[in-house]
Amino acid sequence: MSRSFAMSTTGRSGGALGRVLHGGRYAVDGDPLALPPEADVVLRLEVAADGYTPARRSVAFAAADLARVVRNITIDGETTATLVIAVPARDQDVALSPLPVTLAGRVSRAEDPAVPITDAQVAVTAPAPAGPVLTDANGFFTLGPAPVAETVTLSITAPGRDPLTPEVRLDYRSSVNQGAFALEAS
Repeated sequence: MSRSFAMSTTGRSGGALGRVLHGGRYAVDGDPLALPPEADVVLRLEVAADGYTPARRSVAFAAADLARVVRNITIDGETTATLVIAVPARDQDVALSPLPVTLAGRVSRAEDPAVPITDAQVAVTAPAPAGPVLTDANGFFTLGPAPVAETVTLSITAPGRDPLTPEVRLDYRSSVNQGAFALEAS
């Protein structure tokens, strides 16, 4: 899974740069002298990952939170007094939603799977309703987007056939989940 992070600011930012750290944390680097003491800063976090819808969050810092302090920093055995902005660490959880999944499939007769059932009604009934749609002349249907869930329950009905209510496990690695369903004669 790839992660990306983007950051922009409102107000005078002095060319701040955001970067992703281990464990999903982030840091903002820039020149503390370029930020005027009276400035409030709003960071806009943009988080994206393969297979998920990107999300945006704003994180605001009041000017009083952006105190500049001198800290001794040691790099390669050499210590230097450095001006930094001592903003307390702040967590910002970002929940990403999986990209939508479409359900597609074919409905046929149980006694002869080569014979399609035209105008069978297919719907998602749980965890949230979606559809219904009707199968075409070849028994095919497309229904979506499916509710975001691990599994969904379908309702498949056709005149003269026993209804079918299969549970389908969704695979979010694929934007189209396919299945074949056979209805028994009633």
